[in-house]
Amino acid sequence: MLGVASTPGRCQMKTTAVVIARGGSTRLPNKNLLSFYGRPLVAHKVWQLKQTNFIEEVIVASDSEEILLAAAREGALPLRREARFCDEKSESWNAVIHDVVSRLDATTIVWAHCTNPCIRPATYDRALRCFMGTDGDSVVSVTAFHNHVWWNGRPLNFDPYNGPHEPAAKLAPIYFQNGGIFVARRRDMESWRYVYGKTPEMFIIDRKEACDVDTQEDLDLAKEAYKDL
Repeated sequence: MLGVASTPGRCQMKTTAVVIARGGSTRLPNKNLLSFYGRPLVAHKVWQLKQTNFIEEVIVASDSEEILLAAAREGALPLRREARFCDEKSESWNAVIHDVVSRLDATTIVWAHCTNPCIRPATYDRALRCFMGTDGDSVVSVTAFHNHVWWNGRPLNFDPYNGPHEPAAKLAPIYFQNGGIFVARRRDMESWRYVYGKTPEMFIIDRKEACDVDTQEDLDLAKEAYKDL
């Protein structure tokens, strides 16, 4: 049986990356253990995070022994989660976040997902530099889209009825939260019960690097994107 990561108590500055990966997956079975260029997705993410300059430890939180073992082989510290925090029914997402961050002794947390397998180690370092230099309370990775967007049956960011048509490239960008990187102080995440606060800094990642895996098609696209990157 694997052990667990340490609990709060030590007064030291520490930047910790946290990856949560539950054993079940509805749309893509065993998603977090699927092979990605020779490693399970969760181990691949641990490998990426351990190549950074600023992240001092990587913790993988899961209810699955197989996931924890795969992550530990790559150098992560395991943190066991109760089943009720992993079934996406018994507890809210806020409770899931609080359960994890309240058990850590980190100063700063980089919340990462193994389902964003194309994010470069240098990008995590840039996100941390962004956090260190921002006046905001957190950093959220986003992808910018210059597209004609509709919402609730109406144009959202353009007016097709008045004036000349604006090409998509000239529109103000729409930012899509891609789930790849969230950075904040541990105590703030615990207080918010969330991974960012009210004044987050938008950290832009391009579409290929930010691609997210939910389906087999997503996984195939991510593998192609990773080759390009």
